[in-house]
Amino acid sequence: MVVLGLLLVILAVAVAAAVIFGSGGTTTLDTLGVSITNLHVAELFLAGAAAATLLLLGLWMMTTSAARKRRKARAHRESERSLERERESLATQKSDLQANLEQERQANLAARPQRMDRDDEHVVRDEVIDVRDGASSDRPVRPEGRS
Repeated sequence: MVVLGLLLVILAVAVAAAVIFGSGGTTTLDTLGVSITNLHVAELFLAGAAAATLLLLGLWMMTTSAARKRRKARAHRESERSLERERESLATQKSDLQANLEQERQANLAARPQRMDRDDEHVVRDEVIDVRDGASSDRPVRPEGRS
């Protein structure tokens, strides 16, 4: 492709040189309601070449801008996909950690002895002996540290 492009450029320069240096006549240009007389053919050719150059420059700018926009959009989409995958991974890790935490809580609850609070229904009954008269009674006894 590079060789073909180089051959086309050389051909275009040769044709331009032939038109510029080979023609000696003048012409009249009527366009958009304006008439230009005694216009040299080389000047007309150079004006056309300049217009073509501007056209190609504009097309090149549009295509490179569109390509840049596509690359940015592609990179943005990939970034969004990556973030979504990371969110899903974090959500999975969170649910796994929550499940592990719940299992550990259940294991800890099963392993430790039940504490009795004041408002619990279950009260330990112990035989208490009154030392003064030697009589015993069956009355509720609260756990240590509670009154």
